[in-house]
Amino acid sequence: MKLTKADRTRHVEAWRQSGKAVSRYSEEQGLSQSSLRYWIKKSAGPAVGFARVRRRPSSGSGAGVQDSGLRLRVGRAEVDVSPGFDELTLQRMVRVLVGEAVER
Repeated sequence: MKLTKADRTRHVEAWRQSGKAVSRYSEEQGLSQSSLRYWIKKSAGPAVGFARVRRRPSSGSGAGVQDSGLRLRVGRAEVDVSPGFDELTLQRMVRVLVGEAVER
């Protein structure tokens, strides 16, 4: 039976909420792992996009206060990014984390 786009979207959302591995969810739902992975990838859109960033107000007057960087969350992972970070390394790390989020 061919699934509709709405059915596929519901499966992707149910998998995300379940916290289960793709293999386990697929088996329980009678889906092929490759199909579910494909739907997950397609539903994610671009691997890298814009995100809302909230900056914490500094506790000092601003004089002598150094920028403390930011915390990046990808799936369940958190990465502290310090000032002067290597952009290429961060890009590679995000790609790995995004891939792991799909594979979990």
